[in-house]
Amino acid sequence: MERTKGYFQRFGGATVLFGRMISGVDAFIPLFAGLGSMRYRKYIGYDIPGILIWVGMLCTLGYLFGNNWETIDNFFGYLGWSLLALIIVIVTVYYLVKRRRRVK
Repeated sequence: MERTKGYFQRFGGATVLFGRMISGVDAFIPLFAGLGSMRYRKYIGYDIPGILIWVGMLCTLGYLFGNNWETIDNFFGYLGWSLLALIIVIVTVYYLVKRRRRVK
């Protein structure tokens, strides 16, 4: 709890603002802001601009690339599988290196 409070005192505003732009993370931002004792007015002061920026970016991208949604969907489909494979490789290498260091 103390680490969460310290983190939100130092980086709470930026976390709320930019955390809104990361899917999955955005659902937990209010919870951790509350656990970190972030003041409600400060939270709202960063949350609303973060939401507006995110919605504005999505609407603009939808407007600009809406006619090419099938091409974009195919690209991100391949990109998603590539990122998943990369994450698996990184986690595996990290685990093996950590295990090897313990053995030594």
